[in-house]
Amino acid sequence: MRTSAFAIIAVSSLGLLSGCASGSASHPAAASEVSTSKSDNASHVIPDVLGDRPAVARERVEAAGFRVDVIGGTGRGPGGGQCVVGEQIPDGGQQAPADSLVTLRTHEVGPTTLAC
Repeated sequence: MRTSAFAIIAVSSLGLLSGCASGSASHPAAASEVSTSKSDNASHVIPDVLGDRPAVARERVEAAGFRVDVIGGTGRGPGGGQCVVGEQIPDGGQQAPADSLVTLRTHEVGPTTLAC
């Protein structure tokens, strides 16, 4: 009796596992990951991150599908003011292919807008 019960459980488990193929209806995320791969060169809108803190700006630009290069400090500037994004190349709102480079240059908040 013990052997036959084990055999039934093993066969039932095998049947359940056979439905776990990649991209199946039970795993819709796997199918969508294939269609949104990094090789997708479709154009995306570059977010406008002027005035954002560098870390937040980096997150937003990367989430939109772009690479980021931050030039300058990310903490406090030489005058003690907070560093924020003061220049963005290319400008926010423009279309660009996915994985394009967006350069962010930081400036110190204040009347002089010193480079960080």
